[in-house]
Amino acid sequence: MKRIFKTSTILVLLLGLIMASCSREENQIEEVETSLEIEQTEAKRGLTTVGGGSCNGLGFLEINEFDGDYDLGEQVLIIWDATLCGGTIPDVISVYYSVDGGLPIYHSIVSSIDPYFESVPGASIIGNFLWDVTGPALNVGGNYTMYLQNEDNGTIMSTHQFTISGTTAPQNCDFGLTDELDGDYRIRFYVDNNNECFTNVRYEIDYGDGDSTSFVSNNNTFSFAHQYPFGTYGVYNVNVVKKDNATNQVLSSKTISVTAKRD
Repeated sequence: MKRIFKTSTILVLLLGLIMASCSREENQIEEVETSLEIEQTEAKRGLTTVGGGSCNGLGFLEINEFDGDYDLGEQVLIIWDATLCGGTIPDVISVYYSVDGGLPIYHSIVSSIDPYFESVPGASIIGNFLWDVTGPALNVGGNYTMYLQNEDNGTIMSTHQFTISGTTAPQNCDFGLTDELDGDYRIRFYVDNNNECFTNVRYEIDYGDGDSTSFVSNNNTFSFAHQYPFGTYGVYNVNVVKKDNATNQVLSSKTISVTAKRD
C-alpha cells in the first residue's frame, strides 16, 4: 500500500509540473500576441514609425506653393505634405499667417485639419485646400509669413513667406447652357460663357442616360451633341460641371432637363 501511495504522489506531482509548464507557455504566447496586436494598432494609428527609407530629415510637414506673390481675392492652392519620417503624425494641423515685422498676432487660414496617412515609412501624405486671399491685416504691398502648426503640441512645423501685390475681383465663371433637337433622339447643347472665364477649362458632362464625357475647351461659345437611344421617348437630366483644367477647381455647374424624341 505504501508503494502504491508513493507512486500516486509522484504522478500527481509530475502532472502538476506539466500543467504549470503549459500554463507558462500559453501566457507567453498570449503576451507575444498582445504585444504584436498593440504594435499593429499603433502602426495603423501612426503612433510609431519604423526607421528606413529616404527622408529629408525629421521634418515631415511643409507648405508648398507655386509662388509667394498673391492678389487680394485670388484663390491660392495650399498644399501640405505629411511624411512618415521617423516621427509621430499629429492628430490635428492648422495654417495661420502673421504680418512680417508686426505684432505676433496669428490669423487663421484653415484650422483643425485631420491628416490622413498610412503607416509606411517614407510615404508622403498630401492634402490641399483653396484659400481666398482675404483676412485681417492683409493689405497691398504687405509682407507676410504663413505657418503650418502641429496643434497637438503647438509646434510650428513649416513656414512660407508671401506678399500682397494687388487686388483682384472674384472672377465670374458662370455659363449659359441651352439645348435643341438635332435629329432623331439627338440633342445639341450650346455653351455660352459670356465672360472671361473660358481659357483652359474642362467640361465634365453627365448625359443622364448612363453616358458621360469630358473635354477641354478654350472657346467662349461652342456646342456639342449627344445621341440618345433610338426609338424611346425620354426626358433626361443633363449635368455639366465646369472646372479649371490646371487646378481641378470647380468653377460652375449647370443641370437641365432635355427631351429626346423623333425630330
